[in-house]
Amino acid sequence: MRTTSQQRLVAYLFWIIFALPLALSSVAFSADYSAVWRTVQFTVTPVLNARAVTTVSDGKLVTWTKGIDTFSGLATRQAADMMGSKDKVALPDDGIFPATEFHPALKLRFANGDTTGKQVRYSDRKVADSYSFDVPEGSYTNLSLIFMSAFGTSEISVELTYSDKTAEQQKLSIEDWAAKITESDAKYFIASNLAKWGPKNTELEKDHHYVMGVNLKPAEGKKLVKIAITKPASKTALTFWGAAGYIAGPATSSSFPSGYKGTPFVDEFHKTGPANIPGIVQCALYDLGGEGVAYHDTTPENEGSDVLNRQTSPYNHQRAHASEYVWHFRAKEGVDVSYVKDWADLNHPNAVAPPINQFYIGWTSDGEWTNYTVNVKEPGTYAVKCLYTYFEKEVHRDANGKLIGQISFDVNGKPAAVCELPRSTPGWHYWDYGQIATVTFAEPGLNLLTFHYRRGNNWAYFVFERVDK
Repeated sequence: MRTTSQQRLVAYLFWIIFALPLALSSVAFSADYSAVWRTVQFTVTPVLNARAVTTVSDGKLVTWTKGIDTFSGLATRQAADMMGSKDKVALPDDGIFPATEFHPALKLRFANGDTTGKQVRYSDRKVADSYSFDVPEGSYTNLSLIFMSAFGTSEISVELTYSDKTAEQQKLSIEDWAAKITESDAKYFIASNLAKWGPKNTELEKDHHYVMGVNLKPAEGKKLVKIAITKPASKTALTFWGAAGYIAGPATSSSFPSGYKGTPFVDEFHKTGPANIPGIVQCALYDLGGEGVAYHDTTPENEGSDVLNRQTSPYNHQRAHASEYVWHFRAKEGVDVSYVKDWADLNHPNAVAPPINQFYIGWTSDGEWTNYTVNVKEPGTYAVKCLYTYFEKEVHRDANGKLIGQISFDVNGKPAAVCELPRSTPGWHYWDYGQIATVTFAEPGLNLLTFHYRRGNNWAYFVFERVDK
């Protein structure tokens, strides 16, 4: 019988040889994938060459043209229902897959309403295929690539190229689309138990087909710029669906409100997430989350983007120097947002001229506020300078002539500064710039900045400059 020390030695060796590598491989990809602003959807459209998903457009089926294995494809939920499917699982109608414990939110290239767009890269049997696509330069924590293999397991290689001109190859095995693997951080399914459909919109098999995701870890400390995928000639067929990168964000400060449900603003043109401090905080890029969470506004309508900027007569508020995106920015949210116009803001002298098309918050009322999740790079004390207008005669006053309401900042739910505007301006569209407050951030990482304002101003952006170095 082994002694107690021998047993401990055996257990230790087992941990080093077997358990530790498994634990490390799991930790390598662990992340909070719910942070949408940390996910970058890569543009793969140039390498796609086939339609593998039956969709719906104008109430009619648009049948796949290439399929997964040349004679069968997949279908969106609405398409499957129209074809008489009673199965519970189908692909999402919009091509969007929400984040899970294994992957960030993914947007693939199929969707109802699209009748001609290519959806996948199809690599046929017995044919070698290689393709590549550029990615936004970045230090990605991990990459998510989506594949399906038919006629067996496809053995492929993925080459990652970095900004320093170096490259590395990683080998992957993509199991057959009918094979159910044990999911892990490294390999998982984004859709399971799918039916496959024939070219005449008949259900060939009702379930047990899978769309596979693979996570790769780029070299630490390097910036990825390109991904290349190679499938050698073999008995298998392979479809590549899309890819995304995930960038681990800054840590959250210990005093960040634990119950806060808002998230940093992101859209197709603003993808970087929280503003950095020191740096610029754009007022119109307040957090996502809605009334009572990301902001408070006294009226539900967006008086700028959804009311004024829909007018073309007697004055045209849809200026040619802007675009529909600018005209109706965040139109269905309560905060009143507009943009700097040639004839309204730049047809007269300004103390400081604003950039054309600059977004700003206007139609302000007493007691309104907006939240901003910011990334504090350097804790310390900052001068806050602002591009603003201040139409003083429009500010509400009490019976004694005292201003009603207060302009102020909170940091992580606690009062941080009361603002004082250096000068008033002649009207709503006369702009000025100057220091309005001093704010201290005690901790680095994500902090919640709340801006409280009253009637009488337009607010464009804040500049945070460190003053205590």
